[in-house]
Amino acid sequence: MRRFYYESPSHEVTFSYELDMPAPGGLSGAPVVRIHPVEGSREVIGVVHGNNEVATIAELESVDEYGNRRPEVQRITSFALAHHTDSLRKRTGKATGERPLAEFLLT
Repeated sequence: MRRFYYESPSHEVTFSYELDMPAPGGLSGAPVVRIHPVEGSREVIGVVHGNNEVATIAELESVDEYGNRRPEVQRITSFALAHHTDSLRKRTGKATGERPLAEFLLT
């Protein structure tokens, strides 16, 4: 898992976790939980919100001895994305009347 600033296709930038697993359909909204090994307590540190598709070049474009071209081959890997709870608390929108989500949470 890594923390980074994810830029969505709509160019909105969100401080996110990138999880080392795909996010199958229906996983959005699931909590990301850290378990403290000594205390045994659990802490919600994020909420899954989508995927980050990353392309890597598996084979470069090439031309054989007859002039035939073989295109570049890319592999697409999809990683689950999760909001940090801190950034999630600051989110606003129509559903919250443009007020931060934190105002609606129990402390």
